[in-house]
Amino acid sequence: MKLRDLHSETAQRRFQPVKGRRIALYVLLLVAVLFTMVALYTCGGDAGKSKKAPLPPGDRGDTLLVAITHSPMSYYLYGDTIGGLNYDMLRLMAADMGRPIRFIPVLSLEESLDALTARQVDILASLPVTAGMRDKYLFSEDVFLDRQVLVQLNGTDGKPRAASVLDLAGDTVHIEKNSPVRQRLDNLSSEIGAPVTIVPHPDLSDEYLFLKVAGGELRYAVINEKTAARMHLKHPDVNIDTPIGFTQFQAWLTRRRDVALHDSIDSWLTRFKATDRYRQLLDRYSATDTLAQ
Repeated sequence: MKLRDLHSETAQRRFQPVKGRRIALYVLLLVAVLFTMVALYTCGGDAGKSKKAPLPPGDRGDTLLVAITHSPMSYYLYGDTIGGLNYDMLRLMAADMGRPIRFIPVLSLEESLDALTARQVDILASLPVTAGMRDKYLFSEDVFLDRQVLVQLNGTDGKPRAASVLDLAGDTVHIEKNSPVRQRLDNLSSEIGAPVTIVPHPDLSDEYLFLKVAGGELRYAVINEKTAARMHLKHPDVNIDTPIGFTQFQAWLTRRRDVALHDSIDSWLTRFKATDRYRQLLDRYSATDTLAQ
């Protein structure tokens, strides 16, 4: 073995544990952020914070309970301030309606859907609009646009293992359980004429799936592009350039029987989307369009 190769191999050995520690630290920080948010909502008393989560259906009064996950487009903590496109818009909507609102932090899509079905929350923010989900829930007017992308590590040559969706043939892809992308991946398997194994995770959000790919625990995951883009800023060695399907409308969900609430939300969204404030929020959260067309 050449001396230069030996140095390179030694450097790689040193780099891997460091990288693993960084991913582990990021996961711990993400968990800490979630606990901080829960504490803020539990201890706070204004319209944007939750004292207890969730409230029994009979004890709510006019309070809107919203299931919301930690992500760049829903809500996140920066400094001592909570932000996120869904979070900001829902607070504005509740204020305009004159109704108190409480956010219920959830860790996964499955938990959100279960809470909505069980009437523990009134609104889920947010989800891509799909025909399959329309049979079960009422979707609001679209709030913003997003799409799903393949998340994978770049190789030592700086190129991804899967240069296109065709390269997923015979491989395994990890997704969040109940993610609408499941149908697209099933169709993809039929289109390329080869099986694509899909592993749904009930306890992992998009962010956690990204981190598991970044840490080398998973080879492929499919998550929302805008979440992937924010995470990519801190993990540039993760490739997010391969879209899975087309751009989709992201909307808020309510139960099918809650027609009056759904109509009120749609009425507000129609008015709000015509304002400069809405366009300013889209710009603030880089939600004006997808990253690549």
